[in-house]
Amino acid sequence: MAHWKRSDLVKKGLLEADPIIQKKVTIVGDTIILNLRAVPKPRMTRQDKWKKRDVVVRYHQYKDDLRALLPANYILPDSFMILYSFAVSPSWSKNKQFAMIGMPHQQRPDLDNLHKGIMDALLKNDETVWQINGSKRWALTDTIKIVKL
Repeated sequence: MAHWKRSDLVKKGLLEADPIIQKKVTIVGDTIILNLRAVPKPRMTRQDKWKKRDVVVRYHQYKDDLRALLPANYILPDSFMILYSFAVSPSWSKNKQFAMIGMPHQQRPDLDNLHKGIMDALLKNDETVWQINGSKRWALTDTIKIVKL
């Protein structure tokens, strides 16, 4: 089992160069990186208007956070790629954590529900979107990377 040096993880883009500086949003060209844990769109019913289930409240907070982090004039492109990175569990051994970095995240939340959460937050009408490429990976921190295709 290989042990990674901090510099190797920085080169792979899995870790910030300076851990003290944690920007919430990084915009480089057509790429946006959000240091935020992705929240999938839950199944909602009419009762959620007055019942306020925890999962729905968290989802609405996530949408508000996305809108607040991005520039006011940001429009989600019609064709884009999204890479969702989920932090490895701190309860896992260090060997397992490093072994899982970069590996596919093959458990809940579902990829399509993650896409719905992004599109609901950033688009009024999602009918214009004609292509979405996406993946979920394990990483050291929770991030969402949106790239215009």
